[in-house]
Amino acid sequence: MKIMVLSDIHGNFKAAYKLSREALKLKPDLLVICGDITHFGSLNEAEKILSVFKGFQTFFVPGNCDPPSLLTVRNIYEALNIHGKLHTSGSTAFLGIGGSPKTPFTTQIEFEEEEIYQIVREALNDFRGRLIVVSHSPPANTSTDLTSLGLHAGSRALRAFIEEYKPLSVLHGHIHEARGLDRLGGTLIVNPGPARQNFYAILELNVSTEAFLKSANST
Repeated sequence: MKIMVLSDIHGNFKAAYKLSREALKLKPDLLVICGDITHFGSLNEAEKILSVFKGFQTFFVPGNCDPPSLLTVRNIYEALNIHGKLHTSGSTAFLGIGGSPKTPFTTQIEFEEEEIYQIVREALNDFRGRLIVVSHSPPANTSTDLTSLGLHAGSRALRAFIEEYKPLSVLHGHIHEARGLDRLGGTLIVNPGPARQNFYAILELNVSTEAFLKSANST
């Protein structure tokens, strides 16, 4: 299974169109968008950006810079909102958690750590199969949650969930400058970097799980 992972489009239509053309070439089985589709934009703007990716099976979660109304939208075109839900594609289940932990900036979708854990735990329910978490925020204290100031800005609750339930992978965005890969035990952590700068990642689910960071500027 080939998954194309995007995050942090931040309302950049030019980048969205470029990445949709990249997806046409790559032909992923699934497109995953990890939030911040807009930059403090409206639900209408989010819909317009997601329409750029029509024709692809798409899962998304809202980011902390998206409108709160996006949390309760079920689907936009072929794009399915999996925030707070568990959705299966093939032999793999995808669990979504949008927004971020509380920030100093009081952005649009923020949760207390206890809320984050409750959302993902309730969505998981009794599932025990092959699991991928789609989050806007990274787990805490990894190389992919490190800000330019040297601070770890990820979610402690998400990290605790990963350590307890050991998903195959966690796909996230939020920290633009921490583009990269990391591992928590056997869980592969993927931060594709900001899509507004044409960055994305490819996650391959075969015998082993591998991720590759890409840029639409160089392929």
